[in-house]
Amino acid sequence: MRYGNNNYSISALRQWLNSESATFAWQPLGLYDMPSTYETAGFINLLDADLQAVIGAVDKQVAKATYDGGGQELFSDKVFLLSRVEMDFGGEGVTTGESVYDFWSGASNADRLKGSPSDWGLRSPFVSSTYIMRYVTTSGALDYYNANYSYGLAPACVII
Repeated sequence: MRYGNNNYSISALRQWLNSESATFAWQPLGLYDMPSTYETAGFINLLDADLQAVIGAVDKQVAKATYDGGGQELFSDKVFLLSRVEMDFGGEGVTTGESVYDFWSGASNADRLKGSPSDWGLRSPFVSSTYIMRYVTTSGALDYYNANYSYGLAPACVII
């Protein structure tokens, strides 16, 4: 609990990204959930109404840490974090059904830097741990650190 939980499927971050509420209300979904500190509207609520109208839910997968039983979980969201597979960083754990997005196929670390370089989180866990997640560093490389660390975000969505 002290270092966070890398189970994206039950994360407060995932809840916030997909909240359309004017006031985000976190719901505990797991044994080791800690109360969210988000004090804002849900992410979707913060988007322009025209964008809200054209994003649609898509089915995604996320690997589960070995300690959480391994395998992967399926989910359907309008807004999501990218996975290490989608970013062309290769796989870790079970990544069945995931594929590299054309935009990132063959990307170098420098290609992954857009705008001001900042660390930004991925939905993929470091599968050998329950509290370490994967992220993209300021150099565009893949790395890992505690899930309770404050990373930037690069949320993704699909226009329908």
